[in-house]
Amino acid sequence: MNLKFGMAAVTLGVVLLAGCDSQQANQAPAQPQATATAPAEPVAAPVPEVDTTPIVDPNPMSKPLPEGVVLKLAVHPLRDVTMPRKSGKRPGRRVEFEILEGDAAAAMDSIRASMLEAGFTVKTPAATEGGMSREVFSKKGYGLVHVRVQSDAPKAGFQDPAAKGFAAMAW
Repeated sequence: MNLKFGMAAVTLGVVLLAGCDSQQANQAPAQPQATATAPAEPVAAPVPEVDTTPIVDPNPMSKPLPEGVVLKLAVHPLRDVTMPRKSGKRPGRRVEFEILEGDAAAAMDSIRASMLEAGFTVKTPAATEGGMSREVFSKKGYGLVHVRVQSDAPKAGFQDPAAKGFAAMAW
């Protein structure tokens, strides 16, 4: 009798399981329950006010100048050229710029003051000829810097209408 009872219990279990599967098959898939809050929409962070005033470098020639030199006169940069040297030393450099204030003599005085402040000394005093001034500076461990300032425009003419002179530095 135990065997019959066991078989009956197994059969009953199979029938019940089969009935459960058929009920689940007939039901529609369960819908996800709605939450109390709607999906969060992206919220834009407040945009800080941006200053649209153009940034003007008060000294646009600060990077290409010789070690530590900061010009104190308004200039318009023209060229920054690196020149290889045959000796294998550090490459030479030449910067050219237009002077936007004062005259050639005042510009040479200002450049001289900037060179002296950076630790350079006057190697060859200024020589002026035909509106052009030349001066040579030196600094221990750095070498020579040749400076030329003129009131006339270079061969290509002035690029900035406010230009009052032209200067070149080579080292």
